[in-house]
Amino acid sequence: MELNQLIPLLRTVLATELGTISTVTAPTRTLPAITTDPSVPTGSTVTGLLCTVQRVQEGLASEVTNGKYLDFYWQVRLVQFDKTKSIDKALKLIQEHPQFRVRNVVYQGSTSQSYEQCRITLWNPSLILY
Repeated sequence: MELNQLIPLLRTVLATELGTISTVTAPTRTLPAITTDPSVPTGSTVTGLLCTVQRVQEGLASEVTNGKYLDFYWQVRLVQFDKTKSIDKALKLIQEHPQFRVRNVVYQGSTSQSYEQCRITLWNPSLILY
């Protein structure tokens, strides 16, 4: 699955859970809180659940007949900026969706110093043919 497929799918799956990012620079606008950039633009405000997505490769490429096999993963990070809500439902929606192959979940509860968050690893192997 490519990024241009993953982002809309996550936006749909998490529709009831996603928060918003409000920009303060002109033109001001409010967008669903899903991004590929781990940092929120300066001056922007996040409310509710923020979802960030990054692609990572683990291990070396393996040679196969007429191509290479690569173990790619998507790192999906959920951060709940609303201390009255939880990420439980969003995490469950991702874990139970048939198109997501969840390999690992690392959870961190909220403290007085940090927001509740988790990092979800989605397996996304790729075969590159020559």
